[in-house]
Amino acid sequence: MTTKDDAIKAAFAAFGSNEIQSADAVTVLGSRVTEKGGAFFYNDAFSHDIPLDNFSAFKKTMQAEKPHLLPPQAGAGLADRAFIDGNLSARGQLVREIGEVAAHKAALSYGLSGIGDTRRARAAQTDEIKRGGANNPWADTPQNVDRNGRYTAAAIGRQAALVKANEKGAAEIAAAVGNKIGDTMPKRRAIA
Repeated sequence: MTTKDDAIKAAFAAFGSNEIQSADAVTVLGSRVTEKGGAFFYNDAFSHDIPLDNFSAFKKTMQAEKPHLLPPQAGAGLADRAFIDGNLSARGQLVREIGEVAAHKAALSYGLSGIGDTRRARAAQTDEIKRGGANNPWADTPQNVDRNGRYTAAAIGRQAALVKANEKGAAEIAAAVGNKIGDTMPKRRAIA
């Protein structure tokens, strides 16, 4: 079973942070990381829960809040080099540093079918949805919510399609904007 410290270290290893930065991250972030349903989330400055295994979103939050824990901007993070650049050596290094299971999850977050999928990813495809943009059917946006504050039929249809495709992923997408599967109206405004 993965511990909170292991999850933090794995995320920072995927960013390319060194051992000292990863150890500092455990110390600095430990009180703001919580476990929900077997997944770990960082509570950012705006009280949003950012999944640690959504490397792109978590890295963006760290760049804004704790840049000293990340490698210098000149070099791309290990996961970005492995999946966006398609660097197979970086994939091997990622597997050695964070383990095969965590590397597989990282590949999935980049829209690939797994660590063995050699296609190049554009970026973590779910990031825009999870941030609460217009593509998130649980977000409080005009295309998703009617004048009474309830989800439109189109939004509910998109929610159902996401749940059918991947229930756990759909739950994460809904949680990114403070909602859950089955809600009939948004609970909080989305941050785009």
